[in-house]
Parts: sequence; structure tokens; C-alpha cells
Amino acid sequence: MKGLTVLLILASCLLVGDTAYAQMPDSPYERALSQSLAAHARGDYATARTFMEEAHALEPSARTLRGLGIIAHAEGRLVEAVAPLEASLTSTVRPLTPALRSTVQELLGRVLAQVARVRLTLVPSVSTVQVDGREPVLHGRDEILLSPGSHHIDVRAPGRAPHALVLDAQPGTVETVHVVLAPEPTREVLPPATLPPPSAPLVVPVKAASAHDLERTVSTAVREHWWSPRRRNLVLAGGGAGVLLSATLLIAAWRKFERLDADCRALPAGGCTRAEAEQRFDDARVRPLAHASVVVGVLGMATLSTALVIELVQRRTRADVHLSVSPQNVTLEAKF
Repeated sequence: MKGLTVLLILASCLLVGDTAYAQMPDSPYERALSQSLAAHARGDYATARTFMEEAHALEPSARTLRGLGIIAHAEGRLVEAVAPLEASLTSTVRPLTPALRSTVQELLGRVLAQVARVRLTLVPSVSTVQVDGREPVLHGRDEILLSPGSHHIDVRAPGRAPHALVLDAQPGTVETVHVVLAPEPTREVLPPATLPPPSAPLVVPVKAASAHDLERTVSTAVREHWWSPRRRNLVLAGGGAGVLLSATLLIAAWRKFERLDADCRALPAGGCTRAEAEQRFDDARVRPLAHASVVVGVLGMATLSTALVIELVQRRTRADVHLSVSPQNVTLEAKF
């Protein structure tokens, strides 16, 4: 009963404290504030929060900050309620009356008694902190607010090994946690691989089941030196998309033309002159659509044709491949 009584008092304060701003909803701010108060009165806190955030965006003040804090408390978002309640006490825009200030201070004390405060001392100080995979809710510079329960905290910093810890937050407690990140372990740098001299021929040892399989593999690798299947497929896909887009634009232009032509034909004789019909076509952008379809179609067809020509040329001009098969392995010498 005590908790219900406190909530009723807070709701009454919210309604009475801002009555002067909600009596005549003539501006967007007043309309949003009035709708927020009405939603809060019927217990629709999500809608009340939406309209109060809209009112705060239009005219931020101590009154809207107070409203956001009260709504967050009513929704059970205690950690998010602290910042707007504290800001409403220091805001000089439409400052709170002594009665409203006393109500906010009482509510703020009750909220802080239900959340945990953790003061972090980090080395290095540029470390980043995440709580349960999200950005923490800060309270001051080095303090975070946590709802009661278990929380997973990750601390990271450039050049340092990450550190993770689990905190069991208790309501109303203030805890200090020191985290020192150890330097990241050094990685062994392997020496660069020994390369053959520039004058040496290109010899690649290949193990294959047969000379036929090796020849097929080498021919494919040589042919794909710059015109790879992936590049060919991308070019073909681009050309096909251009042709498809051209057809779509042409169909759209034709449908507009048919509709406008039918409208003109439906008018009495002499009601739609040639000049008026052309003006209607220009307003509907029929000609630009038709021209765009032609340009896109030409580009798409040109892209497809170019890809096909290059593929045919590549198939006819493969590099020479010389194979010598020994009992132990296969040695390949390719001339590019």
C-alpha cells in the first residue's frame, strides 16, 4: 500500500505541476505535453514517454526533464531515471517550484536507494567499458549505475589485454573497482620467405593425380590472370541489371502514356488539344523515362557484348604451358 500511495502522489504531482502548460494545447509543445499527461494518467507509460520526449525536444526545460524522470521510474527503468531527475534540479529553464523540487528530491533519493553505483579506477584511463555488451549508464565521470543483479563488465584499451569481470550489484550500494590492464603479449615476427632471384624461371611444383588434371588446373590459372570468373560474372550481372532496368523504365513510360492518352480521349471533342496533351506528357515525365530507358538499355547491352567478346578472346589466347612429369612429382614451367 505504501508503494502504491507514493506512485499516486507522484502521478498527481506530474499532472498538477504542469497543468499551466497543458490547459491550452495551442502549440506543438503544449499538445505533446497534454498527450503525455493524458497517457500517464491512464497508465500508458510508453506513450507518455514518447510524447514527453517530443515535448522535451521542442522546448527542453526542468519541467520536461522532471517528466522524463518520473515516467522512467513508473516504467521500472530506475537506472535511466537518475539523469533526468538530477538535471531537472539544476536546469534554469522553467525551474521547478519549491514544492516540485522537494518531490523530485524525494523520488531521486528513492531511486538511488534501489540501484547500485560502481566507481571504476582504470589503468590506462583511456580504457573503454561495456556492461552486458552495451554502453554503461554514467553517473558523474568515473561512476556507472547498475540495476540490481549480476552484470558482465568488459574493459578494453589499445595495446592492452582485455579484462572481463562479473559484478553482483546490490541496491543502494556504492562500490569501487580497480582494473589494471596488462600489456598485450608480443607476437613473434617470422622472417620473410626466401624468394628466388629475378632471373630464375617461374617454376611451381604441383602434385597432381595425373598430367591431364594438372594441365587443366594450370590453363585455368593462366587464363584467369586478370579476367577471372568472378570479374566476368560481375560484369555480366551489371549488364543484365542494366537491361532489366531499361525494360522497367520503358514499361513505366508506356503505362503513363496510355493513361494520359486515355484521359485525353475521354474528354469531349476539342477538350484536349495536341499542345495540352504534350504538356501533360511533360508533366508526367514520360519523355525522360523513355530516354533513360534507351540510355540504360544501350549501356547494358554494351556491357554484355564487351564481356562476351573478352571471354571469347581469352579462350583463344591461353598461355603456353609446358609440363614435365617425373616419377616423384610434377614440375610446371609456364610462360606468361
